[in-house]
Amino acid sequence: MKNLEKYLSILDGEVDGLLLTSRYSRHYGAEFDIAEGVAIVTAKGCRYFTDSRYIESAQRDLKGFEVLCVDKIGYIKRLNDAIEDFGVTTLGYEENYLLAVELLSYEKNLHAKLVPYNAAINGFRSTKEDWELALMRKAQAITDKALSEVLPRIKVGMT
Repeated sequence: MKNLEKYLSILDGEVDGLLLTSRYSRHYGAEFDIAEGVAIVTAKGCRYFTDSRYIESAQRDLKGFEVLCVDKIGYIKRLNDAIEDFGVTTLGYEENYLLAVELLSYEKNLHAKLVPYNAAINGFRSTKEDWELALMRKAQAITDKALSEVLPRIKVGMT
């Protein structure tokens, strides 16, 4: 099961959407890392919002998400458009990764109720799928090769 499908599987009636604000959860769900952004995941559609610095790579590389730029529009407007388009009434959010000022702004401005949902959102990252393990092994092999090539060049007293 792909990571986005895992997120969709926890939309169980308590929440009908997920607000992914942490880089970790956005990376996990999109299987692509972008430094800046916010994502919304619903059964009716998934959107990823970022600024113009990342928009081209996001549109090219994010699978399963409609990608939209927030320049001149802002996250709140983009999120409210998605909430309306997808009929969201309750959003699970990552209370462990949201600043108080951000939460207050979302609670005041978003057209959906916010429910703390950190445990459910982050629970999937504790176990790995076979394809994730294969990527980890590949990364480790690259690291081992780089170290074996550099190690002979390192001498005592080098700076």
